[in-house]
Amino acid sequence: MTAARPPEPAPEPLSEHLTPLIPAFLKDYSQGKLVLDFTTLRLQQRRATNPTTYLGKGLLEVVTDGEFKLRLYVESSEHHEHPFVKLAREFNETKPGDLIPDERYFVMSGRDINGFEWRCAKVQADAHDAGHGIVITGVLQDALKHEMVGLPYMASARAAMYFFSELRVALGLLGAQQATTTFSAAGFDCSAKQAAPEDGGFVMLLRSQEAEMPTAIETRIEEALRYVTASSVNWCMVEKRFGTIREVMVVPRRPVHKSFFNEPVDYRHPNMKPHYWHLFARYLEHVLAADEPDAYHPLSSQLFHVFSGETRQLDLNGLVVGVAVEGVLNVSFSDIGKPTSEFLAAREALAQRVAKVKCKVPELDRRVKGALDAMKSSAASATDKLKALETAGVVTRLSIKQWKDLRNKTAHAKGTYDPTALAKLYPLCNAVYTLLNRLVFQAIGYEGEFQDFSQRGWPNASFKPVSDGTEVGD
Repeated sequence: MTAARPPEPAPEPLSEHLTPLIPAFLKDYSQGKLVLDFTTLRLQQRRATNPTTYLGKGLLEVVTDGEFKLRLYVESSEHHEHPFVKLAREFNETKPGDLIPDERYFVMSGRDINGFEWRCAKVQADAHDAGHGIVITGVLQDALKHEMVGLPYMASARAAMYFFSELRVALGLLGAQQATTTFSAAGFDCSAKQAAPEDGGFVMLLRSQEAEMPTAIETRIEEALRYVTASSVNWCMVEKRFGTIREVMVVPRRPVHKSFFNEPVDYRHPNMKPHYWHLFARYLEHVLAADEPDAYHPLSSQLFHVFSGETRQLDLNGLVVGVAVEGVLNVSFSDIGKPTSEFLAAREALAQRVAKVKCKVPELDRRVKGALDAMKSSAASATDKLKALETAGVVTRLSIKQWKDLRNKTAHAKGTYDPTALAKLYPLCNAVYTLLNRLVFQAIGYEGEFQDFSQRGWPNASFKPVSDGTEVGD
């Protein structure tokens, strides 16, 4: 682990000037009472040709732990067909089990009573006619966004992220209050604090050393937090200020669930705080290289269900963590453990000899040839990858055996319920989770302390990534 650099001063909170995220906005959102009144509101169908458009006034209710509900009082329509008739007809055209066609959704745009322009790229709408006017209600299926351009140029990009949750993060203590923690990660000066619920709950402020802001930085921060907290954390509000642009995004508040597994680095231990944020930084640096801005990095996708599941059932968690090991091997270690050219040549020679043998048992003949066909691929199996990583010193032979045992116990049903057998899965699940963490550490290049859940008492242990020529891919 590199020497810790002196702490940077905490980034200044973003100015309230020209931003909708003022304290009253945050408070109303946290209490589930936020209502945006729109003086002008527009819904336009997501159709390339002849899209239907509805215009009027309306409101948007931002419901805590729920949905963003839209209401539009139609004053005019850029379509000859009655809104109620049209939407009812399209609704009836979709049968149970069908996916809703993209053209059935609408793009929302409008101006609220404070003069802020808002937009949502995907709204599911329905029409109502009570005889005294058309009302269209809708549910937002994408983030609510506000953007302002032409602001004074900023050479240092900034972002503020509000999570409206109490997260299991390593923060310094000041009396009975949790103080702000500052650190550096991926070219950002960062500060994290656990604020009051009405002020955003957990808040993270970022200041870049560059003028540009990485695309979807909020998603990458979320991915890194999900890993270090071992929870289903999701951002709720983001404000980004870069160049001459201010962007604000708001999504419904979603409950954060602690996963079955504990944090890779103990957030409660004061001596582990530098390692905790170093792990966060290394993970963030790794996932910032994601190719698709609107999706999780492939590594995070393999870990998603490990930290999103709410079940405490041992066999299900064992199955999830066992599958995650294989997923991480496939996306982050795609180039290791491949069969050698000598092996492939020998397999081909053997296959030719077997083809000449007349087997009297068809089932045996099919199985032998099937096994040889499976060896044609130049890609390595999960077991081959783990053996290569064992040779490199990343994992141990025991941990590979534990992974195989867990996969066999959880993936192959026995037809009986045995509480004693299930109880034995607990240490096995934790051992394989430790194997998974070591693979992640190697993939992201993390060097530092971690909790070794494969050992009794879960002691802290050290990890240092190997660099013996082993290829680590994305």
